[in-house]
Amino acid sequence: MPTKITLTSTPVVDTIPNTSGDEDAFNFLVVTAKNISGDVDLISQISSAVTPGITTIVLIQNGLNIERPYLDRFPNNVILSGISMIGSEETKPGFINHTFSDHLTIGSFPNPNLDPIVEVEEAQKFVSIYSAGGKTRCVYDKHLLWNRWKKLVYNSTMNPICAITGLNAGKIKLAGPSISALVHDAMREIEAAAKASGYELPEDIVEFMSNIDSPEDQFAPSMLQDVRKVLH
Repeated sequence: MPTKITLTSTPVVDTIPNTSGDEDAFNFLVVTAKNISGDVDLISQISSAVTPGITTIVLIQNGLNIERPYLDRFPNNVILSGISMIGSEETKPGFINHTFSDHLTIGSFPNPNLDPIVEVEEAQKFVSIYSAGGKTRCVYDKHLLWNRWKKLVYNSTMNPICAITGLNAGKIKLAGPSISALVHDAMREIEAAAKASGYELPEDIVEFMSNIDSPEDQFAPSMLQDVRKVLH
């Protein structure tokens, strides 16, 4: 006997839905918009789709302390952090070239109003959902803030330096000792800021992050992509 498959459809909408009750509540709401402080009030925009005590909010964004406004607005909801390591570039409108495969680390932002066990369970549940397709690597990591600082060693330096110089990650490697020294010094600043905040990063973090891109790599960090779009 052939297996009977029941097809279901998932609506794609261009507005944030309004959940009127628990019966149509979302289990997870994922925020992937660029984190630009004060420019867009994402919390107000998503509030209609967040059911208190049910919807877990996943912030796949860069930055420190980004969870605090969400914890203030949604004190009874689990807030998860997603730290994405991925290389992608929009070569033309609607066409994305992936230069580095999707590696997502998930953890929870501690919410004093919730049971930590529930927060971990929600994080692990999201990891299993995200990994189900088999094309991504998604892992749970309890050292959430440490990993945020680790990623910022690259993001907080390579993004602005590439944007200011107009050079992609590969050309930065070929730009000579002055640019190399600039990158190293900037990364050491982030390392020092992390240490001052109580997060000791690996001794080789600057060496590792400054060599993560090869000279042949034509990857343009997101800030450089933004600058190019504005200029063209």
